[in-house]
Amino acid sequence: MTPEILHQGKFLRLCKRGRWEFAESCVAHGVVGILAETTAGEYILIEQVRPPVDGPVIELPGGLVGDDGALEPSLEAAQRELLEETGWGGGQWRSMGIGATSPGLTSEKVELFHARGVEKLAVGGGVHGEEIRTHLIAISEMRAWLRARRAEGATVDFRVLSALWLAESLV
Repeated sequence: MTPEILHQGKFLRLCKRGRWEFAESCVAHGVVGILAETTAGEYILIEQVRPPVDGPVIELPGGLVGDDGALEPSLEAAQRELLEETGWGGGQWRSMGIGATSPGLTSEKVELFHARGVEKLAVGGGVHGEEIRTHLIAISEMRAWLRARRAEGATVDFRVLSALWLAESLV
């Protein structure tokens, strides 16, 4: 059933299907997240201040698929986002699956990728207006690092934990 559009902004629209109200993107047709592993055995995470949660969030690099309106394949979007946000690229890539991010609130689905053997290729930091900090964490130190960041008040996006679990369970 096609949803009724209740309100549309520049990037999001509020929709209704039956009794259910939810948000969806006006500009993209998917989301990607990347668990990137460097040749030195580090994971790459990013940190951004996110106004909806009023503070810093530790996240996987990633973003919108087709955010310029193009029908972009999700793998290409993931490779583009990793390079834009962190300056890292290359390596071997595999999809770890697609899932709903918050199905009671949004139609958004995210595809998680695992990229191994990535190398530093550019500066990174994101595109216009993004203030992205890149963190390189030794794989063996990831749990302790995440605990420490939570203790400092940062929010950890559950996609980080999901990607770590999927990477281990799909080996």
